Amino acid sequence: MVTSAGSDDGERTLIARIAANDPVAFETFYHAYVRRAFAFAFTLTGVTDLAEEIAGDTMVEVWRSAHRYTGRARVATWVFAIAHHRAIGMLRRKHVNVVPLDVAPVAAVWDEPGSDRLGDGSAALNAALATLSPQHRAVLELAYTFDCTQAEIATIVNVPLATVKTRTFHAKRRLRAALERSSLRADAS
Repeated sequence: MVTSAGSDDGERTLIARIAANDPVAFETFYHAYVRRAFAFAFTLTGVTDLAEEIAGDTMVEVWRSAHRYTGRARVATWVFAIAHHRAIGMLRRKHVNVVPLDVAPVAAVWDEPGSDRLGDGSAALNAALATLSPQHRAVLELAYTFDCTQAEIATIVNVPLATVKTRTFHAKRRLRAALERSSLRADAS
């Protein structure tokens, strides 16, 4: 589920209602975003339990911080920035080594019909994505699954725009190489 520019007005309204302590608005927002927060956190950590905890923490932070949302960025950008901050902080606190992305849990997370997640439907693509670093997976996921611009990605992951461009370039190059290696192995079989 990708946030379009038109639906951002509705999401901004929900954030304003959440800031006024409206639990119905929060429930609506929660259902719209918790899976996206989980998927993004999973992209960063590769660990299902951590991703679930990060997604929950992200939603709690939305409830607590809705009054601080300034509207300068899309709501999705703001939420992903919270999830990114939580994920990095949790990984540091727990001294967790980021593990390669598990292929099976990703498919289970995105079991909605019509899901447009990068790795849907192709074991080869999932395996190729698993070879990328979390930073490279994150820029691709944010760009192609969540329809974020490079400027938004820079805000979310708190790096300069040039770094996002470089990561995107290298991520695509590495993904292409991994897919070519997979194709060569399949042809050799």
